[in-house]
Amino acid sequence: MGSNTLVLTSAGKSFVDTRIYLPKSSTDPSLPCKEVLPISRLEWGFAGTAQSTPAIHNTSTGTLEKPSHTEWTHWVDSKTMDEVKDEGDMFPKEDGSNEVLERGAMVNPATGQVEDYQEFWVDIEPTKLEGEEERRSWVLKTVTEDDEGRVVRGMIVRIGEYIEGVLRVGEDVGVRRWQWKGSNWEETLRIGRLEEPFDGKEMGTLVEVGHEVNGKDGIVWKYVEEFSWK
Repeated sequence: MGSNTLVLTSAGKSFVDTRIYLPKSSTDPSLPCKEVLPISRLEWGFAGTAQSTPAIHNTSTGTLEKPSHTEWTHWVDSKTMDEVKDEGDMFPKEDGSNEVLERGAMVNPATGQVEDYQEFWVDIEPTKLEGEEERRSWVLKTVTEDDEGRVVRGMIVRIGEYIEGVLRVGEDVGVRRWQWKGSNWEETLRIGRLEEPFDGKEMGTLVEVGHEVNGKDGIVWKYVEEFSWK
């Protein structure tokens, strides 16, 4: 079954990756969607940090000698409580488009074995929003325990006109997406538990690294990164 996937990666290499199963029938809601979807629609949601090494090209021939390589550390993951990693090589298309082929290997949670994979990605250029002089991004993070002693881990990332988050509270998982639509942020995906620590048009406008904000569910989030660019 195919999935609707969105990955947001900050300048500091923090990322959120959510993969939502496509509808099985015409009666199942498609994305974007304002209603809460069942957890069965979540193929995978995870967040963490990435480390990359640049590609090496032959300066004489212009050919690719070694592709860029990235390792992703899953700090929070909908499939496991453990910290896991996956890694892959990135091969841009030779036609100069924004499509990239990723080839790599990682542990398949269903089998527990390291297996090869390949995925196609399309890079999207973030836009500058109305009222903002530059393109903006920021990262919110939470790590604590709730009143029941369950581990709470979550990350929310904004890149331009997109915001996406993953939260895990014990065995409970929540994912959310928002997109800027004209003059306001609109929710485009919600599964499970993740209460935003901001409201409507004011989402993430008061950003300062180290500043803490409270979610509607009492979870405290902290800004750990902020970046702006032309």
